[in-house]
Order: sequence, then structure tokens, then C-alpha cells
Amino acid sequence: FNQTELDRVYEDVRHYIVGVPMDPVAAGFILGSTRVHDVIALHSSVVTALPDEVRYANGVVAGVDKVGQINGDVTILYAKRMGSPLPPIGFADLSPNENECEKVVTLFPYKAGTAIFKGHIVLKDSTSMTSGVDAVVLQASVGTFAFSCPYAAAYSTKNMYELLETQALTVGAAVFNLQGRVVGVLSACGMTYDVKLANKTGYLSDLFLRLQNNQVDVNWLKVTPSKLFILFLKIAKMFCFNYID
Repeated sequence: FNQTELDRVYEDVRHYIVGVPMDPVAAGFILGSTRVHDVIALHSSVVTALPDEVRYANGVVAGVDKVGQINGDVTILYAKRMGSPLPPIGFADLSPNENECEKVVTLFPYKAGTAIFKGHIVLKDSTSMTSGVDAVVLQASVGTFAFSCPYAAAYSTKNMYELLETQALTVGAAVFNLQGRVVGVLSACGMTYDVKLANKTGYLSDLFLRLQNNQVDVNWLKVTPSKLFILFLKIAKMFCFNYID
């Protein structure tokens, strides 16, 4: 890795990184923007409660109007858009060349800023999850890949890095290639933290478009009525009482 390529990826994707207050903050990313919302993807395993707000990378907090679950693994949030609309985030497949050691970067919320994992894909189809005498080997899966990442670092606008203790609580963070395209979603950390597992994102590549076209079966867990709908109810209630009188 060199600083120039890391800075380029950071500038391309930082606006898509979102923190969702859980216990602690969960990592999510924006799939794209609608007229009034940012549509955010979370890994369902980190959703311990229905969130009321999200925090963007610039520190701005926005309310969450809708929460839904898709296929058990993906939870989507419709958060009030607080800035300019973002184009749909880009996705890419891993290189089909087995001999190519691809570089990847994961950005996720940390304290008041953003932290980064950087590493190389070591196995493009699953791996063991732990190491040592009691290692547990996972069933090979074409939907999972592994990448090396010995530690995390805090990313600052001054291009300085401060080493942090790596935590397993980054599940749901997007894994980007050096072109700023999402190639995976972090799903687990090895017990030694030097290997991360990620789900490939083919199933997410057209999710935003399908959501816009109402082509997705969503289990809505929370829906906040719009202000217009609430106003309509108040007017209807007022007319109803007047009619009774």
C-alpha cells in the first residue's frame, strides 16, 4: 500500500460510511440516496435494537424513519438525508485470477472518526476462522473470502495513523478494492484478529435499484409515519369530530 492510493479510496468512499448507535456503534454503509432518505445496509447480526438515528462520517446525526430485514442477513435503514444525495455505491467482483493478491480496505466508524483495515485477500473461497491447536475450520463457501489484516489504524485528514486495538465489532463494514468498489461485507474476525472473513456482495449489487422498484420482499420492523400522513390524520380527525357534533 502507498499513501496516495489509500487517500484516494478514503476520499471516494468516506461519505458512504455510517455508524449506528448500538452497544457499541455498529458499522454500516449507504447503498444510495432517494429524494428524502439515505438507504443504509447493516449486517443483521449486529442489530440488537431498532435504531432511532445514525451518525455520518462528518459527525452529522440523522433520524431513522424505516427499518427492514431482507433474507435474514441484511437489515436496511431509511435515514433522513441531511446533505446532498449520493449516487448508488459501486460494487465489484473479486478478480478471477487465483494468483493475484488483491489489496482491500475496510473503513468503519471509530469514536469520533473513522478507522481503517488494510490487507490482502488470502483465500477467495472461505477459510478457517480460528488458529492454533483448537482451530475451527469452516465449510468452504463460494460466498465468503478471507483477507489478512494484523491491526487497525485511525485515519485522519492529516494522513496520520494511530494504532488501535483491533475489535471484532466491525461486522457489517464494507470491504473496498482500491478502485473504491465494494467487494465484500465483513462478517467475522479470527480469534487472533489477523484474519478477517467477508461475505461477497453479489447479492447486494442491485439491491438499491430493486428497493426503488419495490422488487424486494422486506420484513419491515419499524415504519415512522411521514409528517404529511400525520397532518392528514389530524385533519381527518378534526373533520370527524365536527361531523359528530
